[in-house]
Amino acid sequence: MPPRRKGPVPAEAGSGTEVDFGSDFNFPSPSGHLPQGLQNIEKWKSRRSEIRKNIAADHAKGLGQLKKGIAKHYKDEAQKRTTHNAQLLTRLIAALEKRTAAEEAINERVEWLREESAYMAKLVIDVYDGRMEKALEAAKAVEGQDAGKK
Repeated sequence: MPPRRKGPVPAEAGSGTEVDFGSDFNFPSPSGHLPQGLQNIEKWKSRRSEIRKNIAADHAKGLGQLKKGIAKHYKDEAQKRTTHNAQLLTRLIAALEKRTAAEEAINERVEWLREESAYMAKLVIDVYDGRMEKALEAAKAVEGQDAGKK
């Protein structure tokens, strides 16, 4: 891209006429416009003050609404948490009751097995004792027969 061209030099820009930089400015006297200018300044100050008050009121109103919204949101979230925690506690209680019932059933089963194994042990011991007696009687009978033959 070619470089930008600079604007024309003041000597080239004119149509050959010279610019007069004389001091022939005609300003009106400030004494006539000063009271009106002060009134305008006061008017603008009061208007600015009124606008600032409106802005402050709108800000306070918006801030109040924001605070109310935050408080409502916090309250809603707290209610949701409370409901959720209550549901969790209900589930926990149900699970604990189910666990307790299962433990009781297991405990009953173990107790029944203990009683049954004790009964079976008693039966085994009784059978052993009965067979031992019969074996001893048979041994004595055999001894008595052996002794009678001699």
